[in-house]
Amino acid sequence: MLASITAIRPKSNAESILLLKAKTEAMERLATDTEEMDEKVALAFCISAINDAKKLFGDQTPKLVPVLRVAAQVALRFNQASRAVELLLKAEKISEMAIGTDDPAGRFIQAELAQAYAQAGQASKAKAAKDRADYLEKISVAAIEGGDTLGSNEVSDSNALYQIIPVFFKTTRVMTSHRDSHVSFGTSRDDQNDHYGVSYVSVPKKRDIGTIPHPSVFRLDLRTDPSRHVILKEIVEISDQNDFWKTIKRRLTSTVRKEALIYIHGFNQSFQDGVETAATLSADLEIDGGVVSFSWPSRNNLLLYSADIDEATADRNRDALCDLLSHLAAETGAQHVYVIAHSMGNRLLLEALRLMGNTESQPPIDKLIFASPDMESADFTRAVGKIGALSKRMTLYTANGDLALNLSNKLRGVWSQASRAGDRDGGVKPTELLDVVDASKAKADLLGHSNFMHLAKDDLRALVWFGLPAERRCILMGKRSEGWRYNPASPCTSEAFTLASLYFRRYADGVQALSQLSSLGDSRSRSASIILRAMLVAKK
Repeated sequence: MLASITAIRPKSNAESILLLKAKTEAMERLATDTEEMDEKVALAFCISAINDAKKLFGDQTPKLVPVLRVAAQVALRFNQASRAVELLLKAEKISEMAIGTDDPAGRFIQAELAQAYAQAGQASKAKAAKDRADYLEKISVAAIEGGDTLGSNEVSDSNALYQIIPVFFKTTRVMTSHRDSHVSFGTSRDDQNDHYGVSYVSVPKKRDIGTIPHPSVFRLDLRTDPSRHVILKEIVEISDQNDFWKTIKRRLTSTVRKEALIYIHGFNQSFQDGVETAATLSADLEIDGGVVSFSWPSRNNLLLYSADIDEATADRNRDALCDLLSHLAAETGAQHVYVIAHSMGNRLLLEALRLMGNTESQPPIDKLIFASPDMESADFTRAVGKIGALSKRMTLYTANGDLALNLSNKLRGVWSQASRAGDRDGGVKPTELLDVVDASKAKADLLGHSNFMHLAKDDLRALVWFGLPAERRCILMGKRSEGWRYNPASPCTSEAFTLASLYFRRYADGVQALSQLSSLGDSRSRSASIILRAMLVAKK
């Protein structure tokens, strides 16, 4: 595996960054594997990864810190304690320059330094590092305490810079004994029990829609700041499934629209990734109800693509998701259910929906949204053809190019000729029930794999909020028989379309919304008024 990674020659800066991620994940495996490994090869591989990081980011950048830390763990595996100490002291110096000496994020480096000093036989320094880690741990616990539990569209303080969003979850991941809530659930499957609960995620109010800015806890690139970062603050387990349904029902009872959004994550995702994405979608789509993250045991490792495929097609995970989809509306009183699956999560979703189709219970799913499906186009088309009765509207978002999937294929030595459903040129045809939308122009992330998140500001809102068919969403170009392209252009700009959607959502009355838009008097509001009138015609 090390040889195949080293042989790759990236063709762009984006591919270089992704290759560095793959090297870092390979080092993580080196640090924990018990299999025999040539020490010189392993240590040389670590040096090459560090040099790559320096070339990409510079030798004093905080982005170098994670690479130094994992290289130190590899050194410890081969009893190179002095080398590990050297690497960790460099990481400590860089991180303290970036975040200061009292940021809780520093506790991870201090704990690792204590381990390295102990292996090097320097007991006094090991104790000092451990004491420092314990002190920063106390600061960390204090930092996440307090704060009101708010809904995605509730405001307790108009001056607040962020909101706390409760994300309900169901997971088949094994529960760990780790104190850190970010790793409460691991990357392997629990074959005996489903786990239920609610996680509390803080989301900045001033944030570009579709983005998930992260704190320094793992990347050490900035100070942890809830006004700027999405933060998983706390996880509370609900031991009984009936209590889980009752908790969601209580939340929906207090809302007007009684909406429920289910999000299913994709390949190379942790439990934390899933709930944070669900929280930002809830905030961006202003879900008036509850959001649920279904978290299947992705290995959260770019090198373990095949293992993720196994999990995405496992009966255990399919059955658990089928149970969630089948009972959510009936048990909670949700009047509108939206389901969004991303990447490899689409395989799991379609398997669960197929299983539901063989039962008498068919709960109404208002919208099924397939975002960048990581599966063969032919398989996707066949599966969608069998589950049409389960949803009032289905939408496939595709894009041109997917660096994450391309590099995964290279790492595995696979050059499949089969087209992908999430590829713009994948060949999936629209039907009366399925809209196919090319979202390439909404590209907002480095890898071109999460374009649908950016659409939350306009097209995804119109789809979820109003159920408008693609023909009536003027930011889309094309026609039903050929598919659609996300292509906002004057007079239907993204800004004008967003304004029209927001006013109609806010006032829930077309006449009043048009009146308020007219009172603004600027060119954007005039364009928004024209767009809103077209929306109202579409809804009749």
